[in-house]
Amino acid sequence: MSLLAATLFATVTMMPTGVPVPAHGGEIDPAVVDTCPIDEPPPPHEPMSLAASVSRRGYGAEDDDLELFLKDVHFGVEGDRQWTPPSSYEQEYFALALGELLDGRLSAAVQAAREANLELVEFRDAQRGLYYMLREPRNASRSYPRGIYVYRPGASSSMVVEVPHPRTDTRTNWQGIELFLDGDASLLLLSGTHRRSDTTQSICDGSSSNDYRRSDPAHAVEHLFHAAHVTAEAYIPGALFIQLHGVGASGTELLAGQCGVEPEADDNYYLFNVSDGLNVGNSGISPVAGSPAYELVERARTMLPTANGNLISGCLYNRDTENYGGTLNTQGRVTNGSDDACHEHAPVSEGSSYENFLHIEQSYEVRTNAAERAAMNQLIIETVAAYEGGSAAWLGSTESHGHR
Repeated sequence: MSLLAATLFATVTMMPTGVPVPAHGGEIDPAVVDTCPIDEPPPPHEPMSLAASVSRRGYGAEDDDLELFLKDVHFGVEGDRQWTPPSSYEQEYFALALGELLDGRLSAAVQAAREANLELVEFRDAQRGLYYMLREPRNASRSYPRGIYVYRPGASSSMVVEVPHPRTDTRTNWQGIELFLDGDASLLLLSGTHRRSDTTQSICDGSSSNDYRRSDPAHAVEHLFHAAHVTAEAYIPGALFIQLHGVGASGTELLAGQCGVEPEADDNYYLFNVSDGLNVGNSGISPVAGSPAYELVERARTMLPTANGNLISGCLYNRDTENYGGTLNTQGRVTNGSDDACHEHAPVSEGSSYENFLHIEQSYEVRTNAAERAAMNQLIIETVAAYEGGSAAWLGSTESHGHR
């Protein structure tokens, strides 16, 4: 075990166990409004152009179309209890497996994955090449409640794409898969169930009105998704986390009113709201000019209409909007420097850099229409590329691309 893996192993060991207790503090985050809507209607039909063809070469090796495999995963429904809390032992060995994988120690990763009751799969896509996948064994139900974690060795980008709510935030699963593949990102974190698969409340910040369950990876720490985030931050230099969300109709109208966005010709709103996850209010500390969140919105101003003729508008939390800032998001809190992501906001101070986590809420039409989804992903890819490359087109200047 490498020194970094051992350190991470100890860190994950100290995660809360998830024994049901009253939510700490019971505060209501002013940045959260209608974040747990009922399931949205199904999106417009988008035909699959290729049929999946699977051939097993033996344990841990598969040939398949990666995009089709991932888009065919089933996530269950609310209250189905497909998600069960991982034991501390499973969390430890999952974090170790992912860490060893990211460190290039495949044999050690395989052994650790087995201890976590998962498997490490060498996944070869005929068009895109080699990937590695941590998940439960492949099955006929196409269900992976512990999530799917896909690593791209030799990726050109340090981007980590996160999809915590693939069932309720319609088509964010497809969007995340497409962003991961088209952006040649380092890692994809795809949650495996409905955010309310479990019936027990999360012990992390929030109130009963938020209806955060411990199966919701964005609001829990006893989750392999959260362990994957912590591990990725430790092993991927300069990791830039892109976490994709969907906002419902009432929330979209709220954001549009705050941001001054008008509906397009079809009477629908095409907008996104991006935040770095900090709970700083209108202090001017964050987001600052030159940060990825700021740049994403500024670049949206120059976007051409999509193939459907719609313009996508960008809104910046703490500047343009007051809600949907993701300040209770446990992954954002970790990356922004909180020592207790479950219960404490990250400490903030003027002059510090908080750049490595983007919480992106999107209206229904942006994520369910193929043309708009592609345009949004391209905007993210270009923003990340400029940030990583120190492009002269970058609108601001920051001395560090770290979060502290």
